[in-house]
Amino acid sequence: SLSGRNGCARRGLRRRVKQTRESAPSPPVELREKKSFHADFVNAEFGRLDMASNAVELLVLPLIFLSCGIHAEVLVPGSQPILAYHPAVANQSSSITLQFRVQSADSSTKLQGVLTNFLDSSPSVSRNLEFTETRSSLNSAQANYTLFPFVDHIAWNRQSFEVEVYFGKQVPSGLWLEVTVSSANGIRLPEQGLSQQDTRLTFDGVTCVSPAVGSFLDPVTPTEIRLTKDSLSQIIFRPHFRIFAQDKVVIGLPEFFSVDVGSVVSQGGITQHWNQSTRTFTIQFSSTQAKDVVQTISVWPSIKIPVNGLRASTTAVTIACECAEGPVLPTSFLKIPETIGYIAESSMNLSRSSCVFDGFRWLCDWNSPTVDEPCELAIHLKFSDWTFNKDDQLRIRLEGFGGKDRAAIPISKTAILPELSSGAVLVRHPYGCTSNAECASLQYAGDALFSSATWAQQERVLVLTASQDIPAQTTIMLVVPSSAGLRIPLVGLSSESPVSVVLDYPLNLSSSILQSIYPVMAYKTLALAFSPLLPNRKVDMVLSLQPWLQMRAGENLTLLLPGFQAQQDSNCSAAAGFSVALNGTSSGMQVMLMTLEEVAALWQG
Repeated sequence: SLSGRNGCARRGLRRRVKQTRESAPSPPVELREKKSFHADFVNAEFGRLDMASNAVELLVLPLIFLSCGIHAEVLVPGSQPILAYHPAVANQSSSITLQFRVQSADSSTKLQGVLTNFLDSSPSVSRNLEFTETRSSLNSAQANYTLFPFVDHIAWNRQSFEVEVYFGKQVPSGLWLEVTVSSANGIRLPEQGLSQQDTRLTFDGVTCVSPAVGSFLDPVTPTEIRLTKDSLSQIIFRPHFRIFAQDKVVIGLPEFFSVDVGSVVSQGGITQHWNQSTRTFTIQFSSTQAKDVVQTISVWPSIKIPVNGLRASTTAVTIACECAEGPVLPTSFLKIPETIGYIAESSMNLSRSSCVFDGFRWLCDWNSPTVDEPCELAIHLKFSDWTFNKDDQLRIRLEGFGGKDRAAIPISKTAILPELSSGAVLVRHPYGCTSNAECASLQYAGDALFSSATWAQQERVLVLTASQDIPAQTTIMLVVPSSAGLRIPLVGLSSESPVSVVLDYPLNLSSSILQSIYPVMAYKTLALAFSPLLPNRKVDMVLSLQPWLQMRAGENLTLLLPGFQAQQDSNCSAAAGFSVALNGTSSGMQVMLMTLEEVAALWQG
């Protein structure tokens, strides 16, 4: 065939050779036979052509055909292209790796494939894709790589699902090539997944060797969990693949908890298993379940929602499948009920605030917290459906904190100063102590709803005792003074550090991670450099640091520059993902604020 993927131009085929039967001798027998062959070939492929009956016209046709650039098939006959994806998740941008073995390819050829139902939100119908070419491990050690790389560009059409691989030079016959289309291109795997050796994925008409990618995504029946009061009651999903008896559907339920630790329940052809240590709920069927059939699973073990409740926007609750026909990596549920838990609000701020009494008044300053230094802890709690009686205990686990065992710590309801305060002169100390010695020795009475506490260093638990009955929905403020000696962990604190409220009763040793924690960064390396090293001169300033913990989007780094001066047009730049602002305080101090942008989910080092 001269049409289609070989790209043969049809120019010149309709040109007539104006030789007449009278102006040329009769062709020899062998040419008359060729005439018959070519006439049939051309008419079958291109329709009506007015062919003369002499040999001159017949000899022109082969020359025209040769100018069309006919080439052999790109792939070695009998070989199959190989596809791989990372991550292999339906409807998610993935890198796509293609390996194929070349029979014949050069700058005038292309390998044409079809990736049916792959998704692309780019406004361009057709475009070139970013890719990398690597040396395929399928080649023998003696393979010729002297001309590496070979692929010039890769074109994609989102409407026809066609992908075309163009070559920049001659490729040695028999060589395996490997190209990876970057996930940055935004090409997404089909919403309903892929079967193994999916026949919709071909190159040069050959079906690719490709893995199965399962999917529970469905616009009509989205994945859903349902609750009855504070317990998990139903799980609903529609698999776009068959589920066999040995397959496992795994539901990830972080911070859910159950008294039925490690329970296994079998009923009606379904086995359910709750694992308290991994917080996963596993479902197995006794017989094969057909694809595209909605599964509504009633949950038999008593599994309670997180004590912090559930947000409809959470992505932490996931469904996965260890399935032969459609493995699914953990994928977030799409329908989750908004539910208030036992703890409606929880947060913790830290500082090194202090007050000094000069005989007439208290001179108070706010200072930012520092790792491995005693700090003031200001804990805010609100229980939605839980009351405390007088003398009931509340336990807060402070993982990584230091400090000697301490009893009878007075707990106040007011912090010394709000965050980032510039300082204050007070007539009365916020804690209620009346002298510097009394504050330092903790010889004063607390005024919080939990007015006293003990600290156990080995367990790293702060145990607070209620000074009165506390009804549900009460806002509770608990301020632990820095004189108690509790020190911030050496590696710092992130917004997701494991500081938790331990709920012994009635929740059977469940715990709740605080919803908000004031982050305190610690650094493996920290350096500040200037150039030139001269006073009262404009300088280039370089801050380099490597934190121990990951930063989250929206968190800030603040650099205080006392004595520095800056012009309004001073330029600042930072590592990718950070925005930088330079501001002056009322006292004239320069403050550089570096914020991790939303586009950068995590940053470490």
